[in-house]
Amino acid sequence: MGKPRERALIREYIAQRYPRSHVIFDCALGPVPEVLIAAWGARKALRVGRGLRPVVDALVITDGSLVLVEAKIIRWLDGISKLPVYSGLVPTTPELAEYRDRPRRMILCTPWAGESVLAAAAGVGVEVEEFSTPEVDDYVRELDKYWSREYQAARADKKRARELLGLE
Repeated sequence: MGKPRERALIREYIAQRYPRSHVIFDCALGPVPEVLIAAWGARKALRVGRGLRPVVDALVITDGSLVLVEAKIIRWLDGISKLPVYSGLVPTTPELAEYRDRPRRMILCTPWAGESVLAAAAGVGVEVEEFSTPEVDDYVRELDKYWSREYQAARADKKRARELLGLE
């Protein structure tokens, strides 16, 4: 849920915060399986093995560091928990060999950050940056309605209609 919105959020965030930096969106991390390298050579193994490797939303290469950024609208815990793993994979990522010794920062980009988000992130060295767009704000407002009586009644009516039509 929210993946296209998160993609738009990360792109806008990067455009505003890192306008002149080199950025790799959906950057695969970690080693390429040796069996693939043996079968196809390193170059083709990178392409073939891409789906087998974890992917960070954005990797920003600055003059002095690497910045790993995950965008999460709702599931902030997923972003916080993934970032330390992603950071640990940088030294084993062949495409990043020239950058592996640079200091790394980990950032969760999210439209809101309550105390629990900030505490969880701080505990594992993740920075939290609150950032949103009008589209994301509209989406979050719609989510708030999801639990309202009116919305629940409308969902119940739709479900009953599907049952009457034999669709459920």
